[in-house]
Amino acid sequence: MKDATLEAIKTLNASNITRGGGVLELSRYCIVEKWSEAKNYAESEAWDRFFGEVYNGVFIRSVQPKLKRIGVVMGGIQEEIHSALFPAIRAVREAHWSEIPLFPFEGLLTQCCAEVEFSNILEPVFFFPLLFPVLVAGHFPCGWDGDPVPENWLPNGPQDLPKGRLMVHLINVK
Repeated sequence: MKDATLEAIKTLNASNITRGGGVLELSRYCIVEKWSEAKNYAESEAWDRFFGEVYNGVFIRSVQPKLKRIGVVMGGIQEEIHSALFPAIRAVREAHWSEIPLFPFEGLLTQCCAEVEFSNILEPVFFFPLLFPVLVAGHFPCGWDGDPVPENWLPNGPQDLPKGRLMVHLINVK
């Protein structure tokens, strides 16, 4: 793994993940005040669809074909990243966030680091630049307030992310 990927893993494993209190550049996010609303957004089909389409565009349509051409298997690298994130994954499993069955928290952690690992193929688009700071700060990403991902979306970089803002519920902020 790249040094930058190892550093991202180390940062997530040492972070206040799920405990909150961390600082965010709030203008980049749409803040959801109430936990009940955040939970509803996180369980929505719209967020599940957005997250899935971003994953497909970034990893399946953009990164994976380029890796195949050079004989690299993406899944093996993602499994290695996932295993290295065990402390952060354990923290998520122990938090009340795990009560939201449709929300792929473990996948979010892995994809943040995978975007860094594959940054020589595609500049990080969504997971690392938007989700990583939220997770490290211990807050709850819960949806997307903006345009949907176009059908068969094939990003060339962060400039191609649909217009909008990540929805975040702040935890333990005074």
